[in-house]
Amino acid sequence: MDISEEWLWGEAATDQPKQRTKGKEKAEKKMKSTSQPIIQREVSLPPKPHLAASTTPTPARSSPSGSLAPPPAAPSLKLKVKSKESTPVAQPSSSSTSAAATPIDLAKCKAVINKLRKDPIPFAPFALPVDAEAQGCPTYYDEIKEPMDFMTLENNLNAGRYKTMERFERDMRLIYSNCRQFNPPGSLIVDSANHLEAIFNKEWVKAMEKKLSSADRAFALKTLTTMFNDDSGFYFREPVDPVKLNILHYFDVVDPKDARDLKTIKQNVQAGKYESLDQIGGDVQQMVFNAIKFNGPESHVAKMAEACAKTWNSALVKKRKEDAKKAATLKSHEPAGEPPSKKARFA
Repeated sequence: MDISEEWLWGEAATDQPKQRTKGKEKAEKKMKSTSQPIIQREVSLPPKPHLAASTTPTPARSSPSGSLAPPPAAPSLKLKVKSKESTPVAQPSSSSTSAAATPIDLAKCKAVINKLRKDPIPFAPFALPVDAEAQGCPTYYDEIKEPMDFMTLENNLNAGRYKTMERFERDMRLIYSNCRQFNPPGSLIVDSANHLEAIFNKEWVKAMEKKLSSADRAFALKTLTTMFNDDSGFYFREPVDPVKLNILHYFDVVDPKDARDLKTIKQNVQAGKYESLDQIGGDVQQMVFNAIKFNGPESHVAKMAEACAKTWNSALVKKRKEDAKKAATLKSHEPAGEPPSKKARFA
């Protein structure tokens, strides 16, 4: 160790702070003398790319053929999401009935047609298929791809080609839309189509109301009256009165909202609260279930309830057989539905 080093580190403790201060000053001077070139070298370097936050688009690269190639795709999360183009929209099949469709009601559809027929002047131009040549419109079937008229509509209805009310409505509206498509606005025939469609709209609302037909309503009232007057209906003629019958716990066993009796069911029919005969049958069956639940399956009351319900079920089966027979007879006497011929209407 030379003298300078011995002097620097061999001094007493009282002198060390002073010597260290001198050493610190020398180090600072040295750092100042060497720092400037380092900063210049760092500034001259290009900035490092920041992949995660880059906002500069990647320039297109030239393909071997000379045309611009698309930039490389960014890393994806590989989510399994189908595009709209790859997922075709399912179209309803003509042979199937959707869950929301209303089964065809021949009586209601015929009633609507007859209502329109009562206005003979606007009805006449649409009564038969168009005869394009005779009526001076040779391009009619070039422009109208789905011709429709009342004769064809009614033939299709009688031949059982309409399975739903919605399908019948679609063809009915074709009569009016075809007319407006082929003829100029404001023409007499377009006015006639608009007039008929306004009547149809009003009648169709009535036809689509979900309530019993007059024939079904009459059947229900007649059958319920028979059940009411029969001995099997004795216990079910009035709503249960727990106090009067001394069965205070009745509604602890039977939920009040499920209570059913013949008088209440009949009143609901008269008030138009049922949409179908099956719905009425459901309430009759609920009445039987209540009787069994409260009295037991082998009780006299339960047996009477089952006999009462049997009256309803037997009558309904008989009615439906008769309706099917009438429909078959009617169909056998109707002319076979034929495709529309190109005759007899300018619409």
